[in-house]
Amino acid sequence: ATRVFQGVIDDENRSDAEKDLCRYGMAKMTFQQAVGAAGNPTKKYDEVLALFKSAVETMETFVKKNPNHEKADEARLKVGEARLAFVTWGRDLLGSPEKREERGAEQGQVQRDAEEMVRGAIGYFDKLRKGHDEVEPTQLSQIAQYYWVICQYYLALVYEPGTDESKSALERAALALDDFITLNDGQLLAIYAQDFMGLTAWEQARAATSDDEKQQYYRQAVEWFGTCIDTPVEDLDSQRIVANGYYHLGQVCNEAGRVGSTNFHKLGESRLKDMLSYHNTIWRQDNGIRALLELARLQLARDRQSEAIETARQAGEFAKKLGKGWLERQANRILEKIISGAGGGSSGGQAADPSVLMRVADSIFGQQKWSEAIAAYQGV
Repeated sequence: ATRVFQGVIDDENRSDAEKDLCRYGMAKMTFQQAVGAAGNPTKKYDEVLALFKSAVETMETFVKKNPNHEKADEARLKVGEARLAFVTWGRDLLGSPEKREERGAEQGQVQRDAEEMVRGAIGYFDKLRKGHDEVEPTQLSQIAQYYWVICQYYLALVYEPGTDESKSALERAALALDDFITLNDGQLLAIYAQDFMGLTAWEQARAATSDDEKQQYYRQAVEWFGTCIDTPVEDLDSQRIVANGYYHLGQVCNEAGRVGSTNFHKLGESRLKDMLSYHNTIWRQDNGIRALLELARLQLARDRQSEAIETARQAGEFAKKLGKGWLERQANRILEKIISGAGGGSSGGQAADPSVLMRVADSIFGQQKWSEAIAAYQGV
């Protein structure tokens, strides 16, 4: 696709409009490359940051040159989406010294870049949302209002967790999201906002100083994610909402463990264990596969090793079927930890299924542990 786009751009006989559209196509591809690079631990921080910045700048240029193009509104929203995607990744790095070291990133630099991105998104969506509260708002202004609201959550992510600045930002985010959900009850964007209410409560649980407060916020997060899970699946958007709900519920329960009187490992497993029975196409979403991996971790935490192996194996097969190599590698690494006894739960267990052992061998090989990989392949 890149060669095709570049061929049109270099063709003297093509119009400027055609060339600009191809540049926008390349910008979207750069955005996807940035997301992929963010998920690839071998890519360094500066390289990923450059990809995100390139995507933002190219899409902004397309909008400025073609403000009335049929793809202009889509591009306008993509500009903000790219910035927020970087903030999400940046928060992940800020929470892990190991990941920062792996990426060659310094905490202060990541924080500054993330804050610059989210404030840029807030200002950008603030301009686009003008007229969202009119009697007949445009679709662009309504969507921009949604993004402006969730930006308040993203802003909280760039502050040091537990600080007064962070807590105040989370409180403002919760209020803005609650207002948005109330005013747009029954609409698709309101359901997406419910997922962010869950994420906000999750962050508040992390910042809480007492078990009672932590338990309260964790339970709120589970309840909000549960409303997403209960959304009727009618199209790809609703399928994505359900997948997000399962994934985030699994994540929060794995993190919480047991708090106060609530066993969140047990609660999470009970909600996720039948997800494929109720939503048999959920695995077509990346977060559907990630939810299965969270279920495997929950099962392992509850000493259900054989079930965890089967869940992780199934997630790996789905990822392979969709060509999602990075998700397949995640599944294989979980299997490796289970088989080696390093993933928690019962230790020293063995998997008789050769396909599972092959996935473990592939995981070790992918980490360039050559002697261990040879031994693992021989074991198959």
